[in-house]
Amino acid sequence: MHRTIGIISAALVVFGNCVGAGIFISPKGVYEKTGSAGAGMLVWGMAGIIATLCNLAYAELGLMMPSSGGEFVYIRRAFGDLPAFLFSFCNSFIIKPASLIVVVLTFAEYMATLIWGTVPTLAMAKIVTFSAVIFIIVVNVLSSTVVIRFCSFSAAIKMSMVAFLLVCGATTALKGQGHMENFRLNETFVNSSTKPADYGLAFYFAAFSYQSWNSLNYLTEELKNPTRTLPVGGFLGVISTTLCYILCNVSYLLMFSPTDIIATNTVAMDCGKIAFGQIAEMAMCIGLLFSCLGAASGGVLCVSRNIQSTAEGRIFPRWMSGVNKTLKTPVPALMVLCATMSLYLAVDTSVLIPCLSTVEWSFYSLTFSALIYFRFKDPSAHRPVKECVRCRLVVSSTF
Repeated sequence: MHRTIGIISAALVVFGNCVGAGIFISPKGVYEKTGSAGAGMLVWGMAGIIATLCNLAYAELGLMMPSSGGEFVYIRRAFGDLPAFLFSFCNSFIIKPASLIVVVLTFAEYMATLIWGTVPTLAMAKIVTFSAVIFIIVVNVLSSTVVIRFCSFSAAIKMSMVAFLLVCGATTALKGQGHMENFRLNETFVNSSTKPADYGLAFYFAAFSYQSWNSLNYLTEELKNPTRTLPVGGFLGVISTTLCYILCNVSYLLMFSPTDIIATNTVAMDCGKIAFGQIAEMAMCIGLLFSCLGAASGGVLCVSRNIQSTAEGRIFPRWMSGVNKTLKTPVPALMVLCATMSLYLAVDTSVLIPCLSTVEWSFYSLTFSALIYFRFKDPSAHRPVKECVRCRLVVSSTF
């Protein structure tokens, strides 16, 4: 496959894959568990710091073993075929397809509402979802360059949405209608939960929003100058995502109390409507469509490379490793992913995903353990990026 992804494109892939629709629709999970504005903001910030440290660790592994495939490559080399198979199977056929279909289903619901003016039936939403899945897969088959460019465009739309939300929040505050108590030190932590378990769950909700921080490790063989692009592009992408989430939450808290945020499922659209009326609400809805489609397209790009890399390693059937000679895309892997995502239309993924998030972070911890293992087993290996082992121990023990 061609090396077509530079630093800016790499950063936008990470940003676009991380920032889906969740932060613009309902970030209420964090506030439900923490109970206050101040505690919720701290959780969002800490999750961003952890994601940044994780990204640096993966940059070291990705440059030690510069093959596309992400965790599969690192776990297999450190611990053998069985753990690598378990990871790739869970990641390629359960965790990622289930997560992606939720994003596409959200896109379908908003698209149907925008076209027909009413909330669609479940059957209609799933028909639109299936059509969107086919469209995303076809674009990925035809050109990975087009997908990268669309992800970049989608990222620009998301940045514009964040800027608009800040304008909405500032406008409301200047009118004297803002919830300034959310930012006063003596009030911002009022009603904070006193249960440690609540903060653990809140952290998982926030961490789920950062779950694509490792996107570039699935695309290592398509990066220009990976020694520079992988660490720098990944770092810029995660930092941009963290800043986006913090600014979005600042805007929400300027306009709503934590209780109000918990009560709505369309918080970004509500911000636009309150500040500038129905036209702004419609603009936010269109922005959400691009946000969902960009995140799903980038996710398919990365997951298909994981399937292809695992098949190249003879863990999955060999035919899944094929790359079309003309299009330079992993067509068999994309077909498998298309079928898998379509199957998830028949199940309730909202029940499945919280459990899968725990499994996913367990594999991340195993990958961090592989980094520590290589430090002792192969200390002289070439490491263009070298992360602090103490940081890895902290991150692994956190999850």
